[in-house]
Amino acid sequence: MRTREAIRTAVALVAAGVTAFAAASPSRAQGSLVVAGSVVGAVAGRTSQFRVSLRNAVNIGLGGIGISISGPPGVDLPTVLSAAPVGLMQPNGVAVNINDAATLASVVLQSPRPPILVYNLGPSLPAGQQARISIIPPPAGLSGSGPVAELTVQVPATAPSGTVYTVSLVDLSFADANTTAVTATAAAGMISVVTPQPGMPSSLALTDADLVLPPLGTLSIPHNLGTGVAWSLASSASDAGVLTPSPSGTSVTYAAPSATQDRKYAQLVTIKCSANADPDQAFVRVKILPYADADMNGTVNSADAVRIFRWSLGLDGARRLRDAPSDLQLILCDVQGGSQVPVPGQTYTPQRPFGNGQILSNDAVTAFRIGLRLAQVP
Repeated sequence: MRTREAIRTAVALVAAGVTAFAAASPSRAQGSLVVAGSVVGAVAGRTSQFRVSLRNAVNIGLGGIGISISGPPGVDLPTVLSAAPVGLMQPNGVAVNINDAATLASVVLQSPRPPILVYNLGPSLPAGQQARISIIPPPAGLSGSGPVAELTVQVPATAPSGTVYTVSLVDLSFADANTTAVTATAAAGMISVVTPQPGMPSSLALTDADLVLPPLGTLSIPHNLGTGVAWSLASSASDAGVLTPSPSGTSVTYAAPSATQDRKYAQLVTIKCSANADPDQAFVRVKILPYADADMNGTVNSADAVRIFRWSLGLDGARRLRDAPSDLQLILCDVQGGSQVPVPGQTYTPQRPFGNGQILSNDAVTAFRIGLRLAQVP
C-alpha cells in the first residue's frame, strides 16, 4: 500500500507542477547530474527534433525540466509540438500529456510500472517556457548517461537563414529513488536555422534528410558554439564531402562531393559536432542527389530521361525552351555539353567538365544510360 500511495503522491505532485520529492527533503545530495539540450540544425517552415539528455545520473527517481527557447529580437520562436521518451527511458517508455489525468494514473499504477514521460505544452506553463517535461523512471531508479526525451518543434517559416535559437533548460527539480533531492546543472543547446541555397525548392518532400544538395553543392550552417568544436561527417560512402569551420566560430560550411558514390542513387550525409549533448542525434542531414535525377526522388531511371527530353521542348513545367523547372533540376540534368557552370552565382560555383547551361535531347540520352548503368557523370 505504501508503494501505491507514494506513486499516487508522485502523480499528484507532477500534475500540480510542484518540484516533486525535491521540495519535501531537507537534505540535498550533491551529485554531478547534468541536464543538457541538444545542438540541432533545422529548416525554416519544417519540423525538427532535439533531445534532452542526462549525464552521470545515479538512481534518479523523479525529475522535472522546463524548456525555454529564445531567439533574436523580432524573430518568431519555434513551437513545441510533442515529446517522446527515448534512450534511458526505454524500453517500454510511455508519454502522457499532463492534462490527461486518467491515463497518467492508469500508467503509474501498472505493474511493473514503465518509464513515464509527462509533458506539458501549455497553456499553464510559467512565463518564458514552451514546454515542461517530468520523468518518472521505474521504481528501481534511473542511472547512466544518455537522452531521456525527444521534442518535436515547428520552426517558423519566417525564420531568416542564420537564425540561432538558444534552448535553455530551466526550473530543474530532481530527486533520487529515496526521495532525496539531487542537485543538477543545465547545459544549454541550440537550434540553428539552415536554408536551401537559391534554386532549391523548399517544398521538396523529404523523409530521410533535412536538405538536398547537388554534387559540389555547398551549405553554410550558423551556430554559436565558438571555435573549440570538432565537426564530423557520417556517411556510408568513402567520400562524404568536406567541412570547413569559419575562423570566427560562428558557422561551418559543408561542400558536397563531386558525385554520389553510386551514380544512380542519392547519398546521405549526416553532419555532427562534438558539442552535441546527444552524439547519436543528427545535427543536419543532407541528401546528395545524383546527376540526371530529374524528379529528385533519389534514383535515376527511364522516367527521368523522358522528363528531361520534354524539358528540352519546353514542356512539363520547364521555365522556357531548353530549361528545367528549377535551378537545382537544371544543375542535376545538364549532363552533356561543354564545361560551363550552369546558373552562375547560384547553387554552386566550382567549374565542372560538362554542362552547357541548357537542357537538350542529348542530356536525356545520357540520363537514360545512367539509369541503365551504361554511363556515369562525371
